[in-house]
Amino acid sequence: MNNMRHCIDKILYAKKIKIISCYISILFIIISSQNAFSASNDIPLYGAYEISLNTTNTYTTPYSDVTVSAVFQGPSKTIEIEGFWDGGSTWKIRMAPTEIGTWTIKSVASNDNQLNRQGEGASFSVHIPTALEKSVNNVLEHGFVKVNPDFPHTFMYSDGSPFFFMGDTQWPRVFWGPHFANGDFQSLVDHRVNDGFNIFTLAFLGVDYNATASNEGGRIFFDDHPGQKINPEFFQWADKRIQYMNQKNIRPMIVLGAPDNQLTTDAAWLSYFQRYLIARWAAYDVIWFGIKEYQESSNGTAIAQALGKTILQYDPYHHLTSIHPGGDSSSDEFSSDTWLSFNSLQRGGLAMIKQDYNVLKPVVQTESLYEYPSGCSGANDFGNPKNLLREIWGTQLHGGWNAGYELEAGCNNDDYNYYLNHMNTTSVKYHTYLKRFFTQQSEFWKLVPNNNLSTSSNVWAAAQLGKEFVFYIQGNSSSSISIDADLSSTNSVLNVQWYNPSTGTVLTSNTSTVTGGGIKNFQTPDSNDWVLHIFSDQIAPIPTTIDQNSPAAPIGLQLKLN
Repeated sequence: MNNMRHCIDKILYAKKIKIISCYISILFIIISSQNAFSASNDIPLYGAYEISLNTTNTYTTPYSDVTVSAVFQGPSKTIEIEGFWDGGSTWKIRMAPTEIGTWTIKSVASNDNQLNRQGEGASFSVHIPTALEKSVNNVLEHGFVKVNPDFPHTFMYSDGSPFFFMGDTQWPRVFWGPHFANGDFQSLVDHRVNDGFNIFTLAFLGVDYNATASNEGGRIFFDDHPGQKINPEFFQWADKRIQYMNQKNIRPMIVLGAPDNQLTTDAAWLSYFQRYLIARWAAYDVIWFGIKEYQESSNGTAIAQALGKTILQYDPYHHLTSIHPGGDSSSDEFSSDTWLSFNSLQRGGLAMIKQDYNVLKPVVQTESLYEYPSGCSGANDFGNPKNLLREIWGTQLHGGWNAGYELEAGCNNDDYNYYLNHMNTTSVKYHTYLKRFFTQQSEFWKLVPNNNLSTSSNVWAAAQLGKEFVFYIQGNSSSSISIDADLSSTNSVLNVQWYNPSTGTVLTSNTSTVTGGGIKNFQTPDSNDWVLHIFSDQIAPIPTTIDQNSPAAPIGLQLKLN
């Protein structure tokens, strides 16, 4: 109606050529109401706002033949994003407003004469999320995840509260297979949320030659890749999966494809397809992760650069972005590129984590070691649970983030049901205990790796000097271990706790205090691996987040003098 009223005003006052243009627009709205855009007019902050646009024009390959984009104007912010073909005669534009108040569709541009300017001028309201809305969509609680500019090796939500990055490798289980309709996918998500995970690492989309990737909607392409005939129904079901993950506090780290599955080397095509994903999914909290093991492609570095630049140009939210390296390597060749949000490792050891930590970006271990199920033939990366425990804690205390461990159902061909029935692995439990320690007892986002805080061997340390110290002591097979801890950065009285990383419990019978001011000696409770936590009473593990229920600060105020 706003569009019609706008045209009527023009008819009354504009010149003849404008009058004709508006008559055409009115006629289109009246005789083809099914082509008028549709949208909700009241949504929560960071909720997905979507408009549907329709045309009677037909195209051979609508995915690539038609372009459409919109500019949304909020109280003080502007978001421009492309739209996407959603099947038949329907195109959609989907965005997430980032501030409370009234938003207006400032412009809609398309090379289709009917889609062009359709829905332009409409407004919608953005409100503070209610408790009920937050309870059914976790993203509404804090907003999108991004890098923390004050502590650039860490992550935070849009509202400023810290985010503890912890991922579980999932590969094709995120997008493939007819598992959503029968509830299997939801069970997988719910289980991992209960374990404390908030990332699904390596969410493999399967954009490969002769792609057979499919879900309830069918194959990802109607024709063999690379082609333009994408299957919208595949993506409609993928939408459901991403929506459910976000609702439950999981973010998919989306990988397009892999060279070992005959990924196309056409960087231009992959970049265009990445634009489609941005248009479709940028309104959700996702992580862009390029292609798998990009070095294995003949022009993998060029593809990585092309994808990164595409994301930087077309994603208005600048979601976390990286790319998956191959072998014992890192993505650090792109460290200086603005599109790279964090450095990614595959099977990178502690030396590589320390090296990449020198760059002021987070370091994420995205595919390290696998845990094989009992009875499965082949090597077991985690034959000794202590190796697994130390891998996880070593990554964290050297400034990295764990996001790359998985049950490898090798002898079962990654069977989906087998995976669902074998989710309570040792690796998962150790991750849960790790996160429990750092989020319930520590200001983890302020800790800095510092192994020089102990002269004892087989000890890793990280600290917020003067306030909090975390030491990981690698046990032995015979006796407890003596550890020297440098507490010279403070003269205050500090609390002392022993945390068992293999059980996730504090040894309450052995808590004490110590006065800083020099080198202090401690003895582990027994010969096992232990975490020594020394901290002041000022430690507040989870800070008070910004209250989204408070009114926004007024803008445009002027001082008036009498």
